[in-house]
Amino acid sequence: MASDIVSPTETRVLQALADCGTTEGAAGVCRVAPCTVKKHVENLFGKLGVHTRVQLVAEGFRLGILR
Repeated sequence: MASDIVSPTETRVLQALADCGTTEGAAGVCRVAPCTVKKHVENLFGKLGVHTRVQLVAEGFRLGILR
């Protein structure tokens, strides 16, 4: 199950990225630095087997990580 491999923090970052659409926007929502968002995105690419942010968000919805 995807929720077992994606941490709660990664889930928050992914949701913020889906809602805001930008690294800076997600960073503001999550109250972290943009470089932290970028690192979580890189980790999520590997965990979910995708290569772009569009694929990442789509996979998040497909797996039920995103609402």
